[in-house]
Amino acid sequence: MSAYLEDYALLVHGLLNLYDATKDKRWLDESASLTDAMIKHHGDAKRGGYFMTGSDSEKLFARAKDQFDAPQPSGNSAAARNLVRLWAATGDEKWKTEADRTFRYFAGSLKSYGPGMVTLAEALDRLSRCADAKK
Repeated sequence: MSAYLEDYALLVHGLLNLYDATKDKRWLDESASLTDAMIKHHGDAKRGGYFMTGSDSEKLFARAKDQFDAPQPSGNSAAARNLVRLWAATGDEKWKTEADRTFRYFAGSLKSYGPGMVTLAEALDRLSRCADAKK
């Protein structure tokens, strides 16, 4: 089943909120499973970040990566925030590594137009705070 990046990222965000509210591990497990599927179908293994359309979607001339937040976060911003939250909840370094790759890919845009990427900036701040807490 093909889905857009935002579909995965925002559903995982909701599942992580359910986990935070209930501490029911099934929501964390579902979040991890869907995030693995998102990485598989939307991830750019060469450069980092995520494509809006999946590798299992209709073949397009070019696959774009959304980066700027609008009234809702961009798929990449929401994905990065989820990756940081998964790392914080599980301690699994694969989530931090994926988040780092996303931050590096969008670093130039974040530096030059931070106000358009507030969710990505919030995710980066959360990563920094979690890293400090784990020291």
